[in-house]
Amino acid sequence: MFIHRREVPQSLLVPDYDHVHHADIVALLEKGRLALLEAIGHPQDSLVAKGLFPVITGLNVRFLREIKGEFIDVTCENIEVEGRYIRMNQRIIRPEREKDLVTANIELMVIDKSVGKGITIPEFLKESLIRGT
Repeated sequence: MFIHRREVPQSLLVPDYDHVHHADIVALLEKGRLALLEAIGHPQDSLVAKGLFPVITGLNVRFLREIKGEFIDVTCENIEVEGRYIRMNQRIIRPEREKDLVTANIELMVIDKSVGKGITIPEFLKESLIRGT
């Protein structure tokens, strides 16, 4: 399991509600996936430089508790790579209580810019994803 700890900036809090808007929560999940790519040695900008674009093809999110201006852990876990798809579970956790705030199931595909469509996940990326978590 990969864990990306970060502080939620006060600027993400919606006035009056005093919590993070659901659309910004999806962006926090994305930041966790970007941190994973960096940690396994394949940051998104290096993939894009190779003409490989990771894109979300499926997203199922459950919002369980409010996220406020606090430290959170964003996880990437149970990663499966099969054919053209990467599937993983993600959670946003309040670390001091180990409480799930958000759970998500994500499916991604890698688009090869040179052919303009999804391709089988390159072996270098598949191995790094499986080994790195």
